[in-house]
Amino acid sequence: MESAQSQFENADGRASGLHKQVTALEGQLSEVQETLAEETKQKLAAQGKVRQTEEELASLREQIEEEEDSKKTLETKIASLSSQVVFILSIFLFFFQTTMGLLYISTVCAEK
Repeated sequence: MESAQSQFENADGRASGLHKQVTALEGQLSEVQETLAEETKQKLAAQGKVRQTEEELASLREQIEEEEDSKKTLETKIASLSSQVVFILSIFLFFFQTTMGLLYISTVCAEK
């Protein structure tokens, strides 16, 4: 009887120890699951930020391309306008010199 009682107490002690181990392992599992959930949340947030940054980068690249196109258009217009200004100035200079020459001739003629 004592042997059965002793075996029962021994088994009860082991069961109690195993129960404590199960409880501890359940606690650890819960902590690991919480950590995993938090890391997953952080990973998803980081992926969202990466996606947003990539979209902003693409938008900025497109904006730069549009600005470069506008710059080329303006440079072409500036070159054209510069040519027109040079042409107009040459015409002005021609007429100015012609007028000055005519004034000189009329002054010389008037003196005679």
